[in-house]
Amino acid sequence: DPNVYSTFGHLRRTIDAFHPDVDLEIVRGVSAVTAFATAMGVEIEAGAGLSLREAAGGASPTGPDRMILFKVTDAPATHDGLLEAGYEVTYGRRLFMEQGETIVTDDPAAIDERDYYTLAYAEKEDLEVEQATAAFQTDSTESEVRSDGGRELSDDEVADLERAEGCEGGDCGGHRGGHR
Repeated sequence: DPNVYSTFGHLRRTIDAFHPDVDLEIVRGVSAVTAFATAMGVEIEAGAGLSLREAAGGASPTGPDRMILFKVTDAPATHDGLLEAGYEVTYGRRLFMEQGETIVTDDPAAIDERDYYTLAYAEKEDLEVEQATAAFQTDSTESEVRSDGGRELSDDEVADLERAEGCEGGDCGGHRGGHR
């Protein structure tokens, strides 16, 4: 999508500044932010924290548990810095583009030539991700089993379920007083 972490924003501002009489039409598309998940087989579950960073010229940004790095133009240098900081890294190049070969690899040497269309997914090695289905796991000692075979969820379990489904505060409805 041209409006999501894209060079198009710079181009649009330039055209607006120097050619204000030109009308632009923005055609929606699939951004690299979401295309990478399918190409690399990465599941982004509800509530997952994911940061977008730029890694041009061998930069190795760190901090968040999970990052998508754009403009990875020196994969070996970026890789070294991320490994040292405790990340596992997978690279994707020209994901779903018609021009050039799509490459997905965890080997930075396989994509060591500079290419603006290379991105990386970096995840802390020791990251523990609680699956949304964990809210459905039961411990019969903690809750009362209902006569119809279901189990009433505790307030904490409902809050976890809502967070996992992206419905905090009851935005989606239906979780309180009847979810089993």
